Amino acid sequence: MGIIKNYKKVISQYAKFDGRATRKEYWYFALANILIALALYTIWVILKPNSKFSGDNPLTIVYTILTFVPSLAVSVRRLHDTNKSGWWMLLCFIPVIDLLLLLMFCGTSDATSNKYGPIDDDNIKSKDEEIHL
Repeated sequence: MGIIKNYKKVISQYAKFDGRATRKEYWYFALANILIALALYTIWVILKPNSKFSGDNPLTIVYTILTFVPSLAVSVRRLHDTNKSGWWMLLCFIPVIDLLLLLMFCGTSDATSNKYGPIDDDNIKSKDEEIHL
């Protein structure tokens, strides 16, 4: 599944906090968010050439608000995939300790079903499968 399909999948599961999300699903969504935010910023700079590099870009502010819930939901599902509770997300509010959360997002998925759900057949990765953009 490519970056666009993964992005659409996460958005379609807007507020789904149960279940699991693979590393690929999580990181493709993060990458898509970065690319979209950069595109929105570029559009804003073109429309308002005298604007400064700051957080007052209304396009990215609206986009961030719209994607907050799906971002939180996919993050919780990613933690579930590593057999961790979604409550671990509270670590993102503690400076430096939040790096532990990032390591959890990079962790491998449970190879078997866990208390958060079974492995998604679409996400079973063969030895030769790679992430392609």
